[in-house]
Amino acid sequence: MYPNTGLSPKACMNVDIPEKLKPYVNDYKINLVEVAFVDDKLDNFHSDFRIIAEYFVNTRKNADYIPSPQEILRVDEFLKLLQFLTIMKPARPL
Repeated sequence: MYPNTGLSPKACMNVDIPEKLKPYVNDYKINLVEVAFVDDKLDNFHSDFRIIAEYFVNTRKNADYIPSPQEILRVDEFLKLLQFLTIMKPARPL
């Protein structure tokens, strides 16, 4: 149902770059992580991002999301990030 979700480096040069520009483009390697698949690494997160990671892990596994008991420390930033990641309508001000 879900593709292999291990870390796999991606390279900038995998996109179409004209040959004459390639000497000027650095080929940075980037490790991408699919947050919904970090089940065993949730303990590594200690900020509000952990709540978002738990949300994606839980919604991948279950249709019913059980919220984290962790207190949100940066509410405005948290809601904006969650809105961006889930394409939600903006939250109402508290």
